[in-house]
Amino acid sequence: MKFQWARNGRVFCPQGEHPWMNSHAQVPRLIERQAELEILFATRSRPADDATFVSRIGSVRVHRQDPTRIIYVSPDPVLDVGGPGQFDEFGVMPGCVVSHGGRERLYYTGWSRPDDAPYQTFIGLAERDKDGRFLRRTKRPVLGLTPAEPILCNGPFIIESAGLMHMFYASALRWIGHGDRQECEYRIAHATSTDGINWERNGRFIVPTRLQNECQNAPTVAEFNGRFHMWFCYREALNFRNKTRGYRLACAWSEDLTTWHRDSSSTCLIGQAEEWEQEMQCYPGVYQVDNKWWMFYCGNYFGRSGFGCADLQDQIGETPGGQDKNNE
Repeated sequence: MKFQWARNGRVFCPQGEHPWMNSHAQVPRLIERQAELEILFATRSRPADDATFVSRIGSVRVHRQDPTRIIYVSPDPVLDVGGPGQFDEFGVMPGCVVSHGGRERLYYTGWSRPDDAPYQTFIGLAERDKDGRFLRRTKRPVLGLTPAEPILCNGPFIIESAGLMHMFYASALRWIGHGDRQECEYRIAHATSTDGINWERNGRFIVPTRLQNECQNAPTVAEFNGRFHMWFCYREALNFRNKTRGYRLACAWSEDLTTWHRDSSSTCLIGQAEEWEQEMQCYPGVYQVDNKWWMFYCGNYFGRSGFGCADLQDQIGETPGGQDKNNE
């Protein structure tokens, strides 16, 4: 099935308003409010003397019927980095927000800097307090490294079906030496849980690849007419910081949330692409609001140009089954 999304334009891009929100608005993730929408995003601090930076989670509130109309920008992070030596000391990025026991749970990516790799990521859990800040449920990740997944895991998205929570996230295959860099190759994996704290996983990659060394990230999943669809972004593992080999959007489908098939066509954005998104589209988040479907996604250079939105116009055709095979 081919989904056609009509571009609505850019929603938000930081302009150095605060030292902690100097640039980038990455991984936009939606929370519904009664009269408006809240969108969480990852933003980067001003670089340190050694050119390193940290990411924190910010928040904007937008009009419910027109997300390009900003109502409020939070002056402080809704989730800051962890303490010294913790798994999220050097950055946090939103994954998804789910309701549990009347409270909002945020599953997020935490960044650390090990001695033997350029970076390492884990999946953490925080809950929102009455003041609107997210507080860590635990200082340890809820999804960390295992013998089957020894490199990293990040980008969680959770959907519940038949009383079981399904998490889709990115897990690494390997590091690849490329010139003076080490680049990571990662793809989408699957875990399940009954309580959202303890997760079962097998480290198997579930979405078929199209590129020889493909990276997949930022999955979100929604159900359409009894079939599950996943939107995500993918790119080349090497030499990807450019228009030709950088992130682009894609879609896959499943009948049971376990076996996935790649759609034959990439996610279709219709309308004239603006400058902020002409070189890259990445980190899609798909949500239904008042019987209307929205996609929020980032633009050039991994969201340095901010994020925008598109609304679903049409679904064309039926997706043929069984034609894709994972070529990892």
